[in-house]
Formats: sequence, C-alpha cells, structure tokens
Amino acid sequence: MFNRCLKGLSYLFLVAMAFAAPAQALPLGEGEAQHFTREAEKIFREIILSEVEQTGSDYRIDLTGKTIRKTPVQSGSVTFKGFSDAQFSVMRGGAVDTAKLLEGDGVEVEATIAADAIKGVIEREIARVSKENRIFDPLTLSFQNGQVRVTGQIDFRKIPGNVLSFLSTGPTPFSAVVKPEQNGSRIDLKVIDAKINDQPMADDSLQQILTWLNPVWDFSILPFRANLESYSISPAGVSFSGTIYDK
Repeated sequence: MFNRCLKGLSYLFLVAMAFAAPAQALPLGEGEAQHFTREAEKIFREIILSEVEQTGSDYRIDLTGKTIRKTPVQSGSVTFKGFSDAQFSVMRGGAVDTAKLLEGDGVEVEATIAADAIKGVIEREIARVSKENRIFDPLTLSFQNGQVRVTGQIDFRKIPGNVLSFLSTGPTPFSAVVKPEQNGSRIDLKVIDAKINDQPMADDSLQQILTWLNPVWDFSILPFRANLESYSISPAGVSFSGTIYDK
C-alpha cells in the first residue's frame, strides 16, 4: 500500500518507501535490498563533491537547501565517519560504492523534508508504475502530527494474490489514517481508521491488508548495518536521523 516514504538518505531512501504505492506486494527481499543500495550509492555520488567540513576523520556535508534526486531538502546533513583522507579522496574522485562506504565507521544522516516535497516523491513513484498496474490511483496525502491521512481510489483486483478481490469490481473510493511504527529493524504501518465507499472497513479485511502490507521496510534485509534512529511527522513534513553502512 505505502511501500515507498521512510527511506532517509536513510529516509530520502525511505521517504520514497513508506507512503506511496508499491508496484507489487511484500515480502521484502533481495530485490528491494539491491534497490535501496543502488539508490544510496546514487545519492552519495550526487553529494560527494559538495563543500565538506572536516573534523578529524569525519567529513560533514550540509544538505540544507539542496535538491537530492529531484527532492528538495529543507535542512539536513550527511557525515561520513571514520574515513582517512585517502579513502575520502578516492570517493570524491568518483569511486562511491558500497565497498568504499564500508571502509569507514558508517554514514550518519539527518534531514527535514517538507510535506510538498514528499508529495512530489510519491507522485513520481506512482507515475513509474504503469496505469493498468496501479493499486492506488489517484492518491492524496495530508500530514498530521504523528500520522498521515490518505485518500484516493483502490483497486483490490490488482493486489498480488487477489486476496481482497471480493471487496470491489473496480476502483473504489477509500480513506485511511495511518501511523508508521518502528519495531526493531522493521517499520510497520498501523491503520488508525479505514473506510471503503465511506463505510468502515471490516476488521478481517483490514487485517488481511495489514498482513499483506507489513513490514513496509526492514533494515535487516540489507547486506550492511543501517538504522533509523528517530523520526517525526507533522503538517510541515518529515524529520529523521539514522545511520547507514554502520560498523
């Protein structure tokens, strides 16, 4: 359902994963891990030549006001920790990949991304899916304190496995209030309220959706350590901090 928003450069990666519609259902696996890794490498290649503030073996890049992967960052930074001058120079020369990023002690990320910017990410993600395969279309989000209200149309026939096809014969209006929750390495979505055709969704149908949906992300599938340390959602947008390529 919303398998693309809490990637942040962990979350710039997750912002495209927890609130937009996936092309297919979970479970997460090697393909999703590879996609996450590719996106991380692309982001770091994009920022690596920016102005750097060095403190010992740490290299901090300010992201405030920058546009990363077509997404404006309101404020934030990336800190490459525990790298030698030679190792960091090699990456600034263009050799930014997982092997090089694992030579240090990890990469710390913090950022605040405005609500409109996140909506732009989601619109691009939905547009990547062919119209005949879109489970949700259109999809509108309203950010609230700690949760998100989602409205649009859902086509249960397009859910892989067709487990809820009996609920409709075509696109159906729906609304839901959802809240992301972190459980260890996992990020799940909790549904606070859900309606189909303005009628409350039955508990058994809602549980089937949650079983199909969760987890929206699990850091343990990655071939390196990563962790979302904090996040907050407000009408203004999303703030987060975390580590990636952590030893």
